[in-house]
Amino acid sequence: GALEVPSDGAAFMFQDAALFPWLTARAVEERGRRGVALACDVSRPEEVEALAERVLAQTPRLDVLVNNAGAIWGAPTLDYPLEGWDRVFAVNVRGLWLLTQRVARHMAGAELKPDVIDRALQNIVFTVDPLAGTYRKLLQDGVDAGTTKPADLNGILDLTILNSITGGHASAAGLGRD
Repeated sequence: GALEVPSDGAAFMFQDAALFPWLTARAVEERGRRGVALACDVSRPEEVEALAERVLAQTPRLDVLVNNAGAIWGAPTLDYPLEGWDRVFAVNVRGLWLLTQRVARHMAGAELKPDVIDRALQNIVFTVDPLAGTYRKLLQDGVDAGTTKPADLNGILDLTILNSITGGHASAAGLGRD
């Protein structure tokens, strides 16, 4: 997808345990800006703390946190293992909370200037979620492997509120309403 980088001196830091942040950071660097990719398992409090310390040591101010770590575990509900549930919950709920809480401590009390909000909204470019396009294939792979049953993925995403607030064009990748 397209990547637009504002020209106001902002630095971008991306974290994940996968390849996507490294590719994004490289794309930012190719546009003449500072992009940093950092590995972190957000389900582990010590890694969240280390990530926050590293980021906050490199920037005097943090205005925006995009906290979108996620994990999936494919299994039918009746056969869903506790290990899978614990992992998905640890990343998708607990991990997001841990990072948000840690970064919010730094951000608390800091005034978010209107120009920061305006610049952020002006420079948001929505592209298709790189994972959304894989949902149908992941489901089919699970069906083929016998770990899940066929399901209708239509309508699982509804981005109408996001698009109405930001004036953006976020795509539901054919999985719901834009």
